[in-house]
Amino acid sequence: MGREGRVDALLDLRLSSGGSGTVTPSEEADDVVSALAAADRLIGLRSVEPNRLFALDLETQLLARAGALAVTTPAAETAADRQDTRSRGPVTHLASWWRVGRRGRSLWPIVAAASLALVLGVGTLSVVVEEAGPGSPLYALHRWELGVQVQLAGSPAEKAQLHLQNARDALNALNVAVEHHEGDPVYSDALATLTAEDHDAATTVAALPSGAEHTSLAAQLDSLHQQEIPDLYAALPVIGWNDQLATTQALGNLGAVVPRVTAVTLEQTGSGVSRGWRVTITGSGFEPGAELVGRGGTVIGQVISGGSIQLVVDITSSERHLLTKDAGVRNPDSTAAALARLTDDSNGQGTGPSTQKTPTSSPHGGGHEPTPSPGTPKG
Repeated sequence: MGREGRVDALLDLRLSSGGSGTVTPSEEADDVVSALAAADRLIGLRSVEPNRLFALDLETQLLARAGALAVTTPAAETAADRQDTRSRGPVTHLASWWRVGRRGRSLWPIVAAASLALVLGVGTLSVVVEEAGPGSPLYALHRWELGVQVQLAGSPAEKAQLHLQNARDALNALNVAVEHHEGDPVYSDALATLTAEDHDAATTVAALPSGAEHTSLAAQLDSLHQQEIPDLYAALPVIGWNDQLATTQALGNLGAVVPRVTAVTLEQTGSGVSRGWRVTITGSGFEPGAELVGRGGTVIGQVISGGSIQLVVDITSSERHLLTKDAGVRNPDSTAAALARLTDDSNGQGTGPSTQKTPTSSPHGGGHEPTPSPGTPKG
């Protein structure tokens, strides 16, 4: 019998005995039996709860370590490193990927938390993760824990109820972040959780059969949306440009009327020192006073004409580099829409893959339809 067969047989025996007794290692010191025996010995530690002060002190140390690692700039990957990974096997290649990947966003808190679960017990980890809020290095584990709770729910109605509660908690955290003027990652974490849980709640409620449960949960979902929409609008003036884009998208998914960009045309104007660019933005939901916002949230250009479906703005050559895919249109109420797939071309010769160059070297960037975001269904 192979290794997997022995594992299945031992687990079947363990389950058929009603969970009583323990697995005893054989004289041959079978590694499978030994592992299961070790697991049996750890079962009794499931109910052990750590001292709360110890758990909070542990979280403080983890956060301090996260802050220290965040300011560390590792050496760049060399060409030799990249060449070496091509000849490595899957395991060593994965290790190389880990070394490179951690230079972007460190995943060490998850690895550390998993190690702590083994060393200190599940009780300690549960307390630390439960205390982790948006912006915390352990917040990813907190969200994973929420997902596990949903998966273990006994019925679709219970799953929907958990999604609704998770969405309410995330909305409360978002409002606290706005009140305290906390930027990213606190706000962006809360918004991401809110939109994900709202979507999952709506999808689950919509799949429920007609009846009292469906009616009750649909009413709760509608109540959540009635609170969510004004709260998101209230957040817009005090958050950053990228968060304004994400928040506007969330409002659009909830059915609010928000600006949308469907096409962008960039045309060179003037010559010599007076050379500039005319940006024509087509879409919907543009309000009087709408402005063009460049990379990083900087307002650029001079609005030549505006209407609900089109905005024409003249920008200088010195502002051209700010007109990237991160640029967009912002209404006076701070709702915003990105300029579709417009990409940066700092040499002033086009707007990206869709550029059409003419013999007179006057580039015209083709418009693109933005990738639509799935709307949030209502139950």
